[in-house]
Amino acid sequence: MILLKSAIKLHFSEDKPPKLVFRPTTLALPTDRRVAILGERLQGKSSLLRLLAGVDTPDDGHAIVPPLHFSPIVNPGRFLNFRLTGVENIRLVARLIGIDADRLMVAVNNFCKLGPALGRELRFFTNMERQLLEVALLSVLTFDCYLLDNAHTVPADVLEKCFELTGRRGGGMIFTTMNTRLVHKFADCAVVVRDHAVHAYNHVEEAIESYERKAG
Repeated sequence: MILLKSAIKLHFSEDKPPKLVFRPTTLALPTDRRVAILGERLQGKSSLLRLLAGVDTPDDGHAIVPPLHFSPIVNPGRFLNFRLTGVENIRLVARLIGIDADRLMVAVNNFCKLGPALGRELRFFTNMERQLLEVALLSVLTFDCYLLDNAHTVPADVLEKCFELTGRRGGGMIFTTMNTRLVHKFADCAVVVRDHAVHAYNHVEEAIESYERKAG
């Protein structure tokens, strides 16, 4: 279980006063279920995901993150090294987590089917190719809890396969999205981020109803 206790998040930029992302938030979210973070653009979904993953810290209050094996946050475009080729990135990941690089290469390519494209530097990948590689790495590795940002930008067939493979391992998943259809299809519970506030719901239909009511 991940706990936020009166957690406040601010966004800092040069020559501007701090901007409030969300005001004091207290909630508990499971790490062994599929949790959707639902919100419109620029409402703080990614900021909340980073807090829950322990990648970022609150500007006030506390985030208590259990000592689990979390995946990297996938799909923000910062997971892999753009100066390395796809093959080099895969081998680097294998070395970092201590698994056989050749086996990982086969598993990743079976998922994403990029083939020769993996020999290019990532900076020459299309956004879709980069996304496929990131989601493939997320899907074929084993973690206690998987982290996926902007799930609504992932092609439907790729996302379906990702949830299928990670679900087989019994790990939880925390994902952000703007798409209520994905929440209905994949989530066990959800939070809605809006107007600097975070509201948690045990039932996804309640979260979707709240989100759509405000959006309308």
